[in-house]
Amino acid sequence: MEPNNNMDKGLTSRISNLLLIVFVVAIALLSAIKLLFPAEDYREQITQHLTEHTGQPIEIVGSLEWYLSPFPSIFSSTVAAPETGISLQNVSISFSLLDLIGLKLVPSQIEIEHITSNSDIKSVPLIQQVIIGFDSSEVRPNTFEFMLDSHASSLNKEHHQLSSSAPNLKIQGEVLYPDSGRYHIEGRLSNTGATKQNQLPIPQDTNLQLDITESDNPHTHLFDLNLSAGEFSLFTNGILKVTKQNVSIILDKLETPNMSLSGQSDWQRNNALVHTTLQSKHINVPAACFEKSRLSSSTQCYDLAMLMMLPGKNSLQANTLSAHKQSLKDINLDWAVADGEIIMQQAHAKAVGGTVNAEGRFTLATNAWSFDLQGENIMVEALLQAAGHKPQLHGTATINIQGSGQFKGLQLLHHKIDGKVDIANGKTSLFNLEKELCSQVKGVVVTDVTSTPFKRLNITIDEENFHLKIPYFSSELDGATINGQGEVTQDQTVDLVMNVKLDKEEWELCKLPRALTGIEWPLTCNKPVSTNGDCSINFKQMGLSALLLADDPDLKDKTKQQVQALKKSDKVKKVLSRFEKWLEE
Repeated sequence: MEPNNNMDKGLTSRISNLLLIVFVVAIALLSAIKLLFPAEDYREQITQHLTEHTGQPIEIVGSLEWYLSPFPSIFSSTVAAPETGISLQNVSISFSLLDLIGLKLVPSQIEIEHITSNSDIKSVPLIQQVIIGFDSSEVRPNTFEFMLDSHASSLNKEHHQLSSSAPNLKIQGEVLYPDSGRYHIEGRLSNTGATKQNQLPIPQDTNLQLDITESDNPHTHLFDLNLSAGEFSLFTNGILKVTKQNVSIILDKLETPNMSLSGQSDWQRNNALVHTTLQSKHINVPAACFEKSRLSSSTQCYDLAMLMMLPGKNSLQANTLSAHKQSLKDINLDWAVADGEIIMQQAHAKAVGGTVNAEGRFTLATNAWSFDLQGENIMVEALLQAAGHKPQLHGTATINIQGSGQFKGLQLLHHKIDGKVDIANGKTSLFNLEKELCSQVKGVVVTDVTSTPFKRLNITIDEENFHLKIPYFSSELDGATINGQGEVTQDQTVDLVMNVKLDKEEWELCKLPRALTGIEWPLTCNKPVSTNGDCSINFKQMGLSALLLADDPDLKDKTKQQVQALKKSDKVKKVLSRFEKWLEE
């Protein structure tokens, strides 16, 4: 047994020595290549090779260095494309060892840590962790992958270094060459990290197909793009123009389940500005975009989110837009995405019978929002219906309101909305003032009318965290004026405290005593929000019945006694002197 053990040990030792020799030879060979073929000697060859494949001048900034592990590669800290303003940081070009031995400088793989767009103003991060594989037989790219961050990376102005959170969107695919001058790309998108709050998840079966065709003009390319993500699909085709001054994408057609667009996007290289102009005949906003239970798992709103996240300055003109059971016409939107904010510079549309103008902004990092809205000739009942409320106000309104708040995920946190609403030639179905007045005189009044018409109604609103207050309102009616304040309580009850001043005696349902006119009477109203016409005003509790009974001569003595009792009430002290004088007549 002992000779066999010695034999095994000897075999193991020889194998180990052989591997060590191979390793040393490989290191020596690579070191020899590094010494015999300095990386700087290949600067011109690499630059020429990259220029030919990209179709534009390429510059290698700084020195070139050889790295021998894990694969032989040439490294440069920066590679730039001056005409496009694109720079590549920490670029590594790997080669096959056999190709190097055969003195063939054919890349097998290119790795890029960051790709940025540079201008005189700022540097904009584009993508990172790029890996491009090459077809060894034809020396052209055949595979790719890169990472996108869910939040835009930023450039540290003080240290001029890129910083970003961990990327979580990976794009990879293959490049095919079906014909001369044509490129066909098959790609896949996937999440590599957890989906963040208020972020739509990327479905596992997200794929893209991109066809690029060269034209007679070397700066112009035709493209067709198909993207599918679960139930969502996108198709677009157009023209890509690349010049020294700018990059332009002309969209002949962009179709998604919710809209069809055309337009143009221009990227100015000298100042890194992007301006996109779009047109659409119709845009649809699905109900799922308003439903918290469905929004987190639905792909139906992808295209709308992508539209609002377009970088730079954007303009959209649409003939119609359907949203939340409402139709908007002649829509004009101007917005910008910059510094982590979506800024709505102008929004104009014909809606709910009138015109609406708005401004606003949304901060992506904190989910904070604010807006300023004005409306002219707005149909109040249609506006309330669109907000999910049963209309109890009708008329044509001028609106001026402001608001601010914050979301957490899909939940609305602290928010505040205030402003003014002026309504003309309308009515309220909270109560029928004439019926309430005449029922005190006649006892029983028969009418099917449950509303009170008015010439104008001015309202100030103050809504905070779903608690609506009405600090002040005033209304002018035919024969009366009403002013007061109120609120909608947490249990969805309307509470109103009012003063009514009657200007006439002759009403359609009855004739009121002259004593009721020219005086402000305090009134209260309390009713559920969801009901109409049952806001009863109890006039007797405020001493009004004494005035009404005074029309009967037989009851004057009794009324005098009631007046003496009423003198103790602060609510009627304002009218007692006139009332007592009238009784003595």
